[in-house]
Amino acid sequence: MQPKAQLEKIQSILITTAIACLILLLSFPTQSVNASKLNLAISRGTYYLPYTEGTSYRVSRTDHSSTGTSYAVDFAMPVGSTVRASADGEIIKIIENNTKSGCDASYAKYNNMVVILHPNGEVSYYLHLSTNSVPDYLYARNGKTPGYQVHRGEIIGKSGKIGYVCGKNPAHLHFHVLNKMGGSRVKIKFGDVKGGFVAAGSSYKSGNTSYFTPTPSPIVTSTKSITPTVTYTTTPTNTPTFTLSPTATEITATPTFTYTPTKTATSTSTFTPTFTFTPTPTATIAPFEIQVNLFGAGFTSSYVGGWVYISTQHPVYWSCSGNPIYTRTRTVGYTNDVDWAKWTPSLPLSGYYDVYASAPNYPHSMDITNQAIYRVFHADGQTNVTSAQSNWSGQWMPLGTFRFYAGSSGYVYMGDYTGDNPVKLISADCVKFVWAHP
Repeated sequence: MQPKAQLEKIQSILITTAIACLILLLSFPTQSVNASKLNLAISRGTYYLPYTEGTSYRVSRTDHSSTGTSYAVDFAMPVGSTVRASADGEIIKIIENNTKSGCDASYAKYNNMVVILHPNGEVSYYLHLSTNSVPDYLYARNGKTPGYQVHRGEIIGKSGKIGYVCGKNPAHLHFHVLNKMGGSRVKIKFGDVKGGFVAAGSSYKSGNTSYFTPTPSPIVTSTKSITPTVTYTTTPTNTPTFTLSPTATEITATPTFTYTPTKTATSTSTFTPTFTFTPTPTATIAPFEIQVNLFGAGFTSSYVGGWVYISTQHPVYWSCSGNPIYTRTRTVGYTNDVDWAKWTPSLPLSGYYDVYASAPNYPHSMDITNQAIYRVFHADGQTNVTSAQSNWSGQWMPLGTFRFYAGSSGYVYMGDYTGDNPVKLISADCVKFVWAHP
C-alpha cells in the first residue's frame, strides 16, 4: 500500500473513532443533566448567618442529596439557641406546635418552621425550631395571618430538634432558600462570610447585626368598667370628701368623675356618681437580647493568671464565641479570685431580663467544675448563682431573671475561686440578657 493511501486510511479511522466517542457521550444525557444541576444558581439576595452577631456555630451539612441538587445549610446549634431573620421580608408561614421527631422521612410533616418571603421573590426556610418558640409579638402584629414585616436580625424562634432529624446529636437549624415560591433551591450567599459561601465542617461567626431597635408601643389593653361606691360628706363650706372603693391602686388608675350635690350642708349620704374610667396603657415590646461576647464590647477580664484558649477546631466542640478561654479553679492557699471575667451589657430599656451564660461543649477528658459562681449585679442588688458548667456542656445555662436599669450599671462577674478541692477547670465564654418584661 502506498504511503498516501496508508495516511488516508489512518485519518479515516481517527475520524470514525472520534465520531463514535461523541455518540457514546451523547448517549448518557443524565450525566450532563446532573452536571448542570451541580452548578446551582446563586441566591440573588445576600443573606446573613441566621443567629446572633458574634456567635459561632459549625456547619454540619450543605448537601442534602446524592447529586448535590438539594442545597441547604445545617447549623449544629444546641436546643434553645436564638434564631434570627437572615434578611428583611414578610413572614408567610409559622408552624411551632409540633413535638414529635424521628430519623425517618415520615417525620418531615412535624417540622416546626418559619418561612419568610423576601422583596426579591426568594423564600427562606428555618426548620426544626423548638416547640412554641416563635415570639408572641409576631402573632400580635400579624394576627396569626401572613403579612408581618420582619427585619434582618429580629428574633424569630429558638433552634430545636423537632421533625425529621437524625444523628446522636440531632439538634440543629436547617436553613435553605428557594429562588421563588414553589421554586428550586439556590446556593446561599452570606454577607458576613468571607468569600460568601460556607463549607461543611467549618464554624462561622455571625455578623447578623440586629439593627431593628425595639421600642415600646402604647396600647390600651382594657376598657374596664366599674361602679364603685363613693361616700361624700358635705361640710358648711360645701367641700365634698370622697372615699373610693375599690381603691385607685386596685384598679390601676384614678378614675375621673362628676357629680351634682343634692343634699344639704349638714347631711351625709352614699350614692353612685357619674364617672369615666381611663385604664393605664400597657406597652408591647418586641423581644430582643443583648449578648456580650468574649473579648467583645462590654467584656473585661484579668490577665495576670492563666486564662488560655480552648481550641474549637474539633467538631465536637461548641461555644458561642468560637474560641472560649479557661483556667484552673482556686481554693487551697487562696482567699479570693486570681482570674476573673466580667460581662457588662448596654441595655436599651429598664425592666426584667433572663440571663444566660454559655457553657462550651468540652471533650470528656476535661475535668470541668460543677460549682462555677456567677455574681449577677442588678437593680435590686447582687445575686450569686452557682452553676455546674460540667452539666451544661454545649448549652446556655440559665442564671435567672433579674431587674436591670437601662444602660450599663448591671453586669455579671465570675471568678476562679470556687471551693473545688482538688482543683478543676472553669471556662469563660458569652453571657446574654434576654428581655422578659417591663
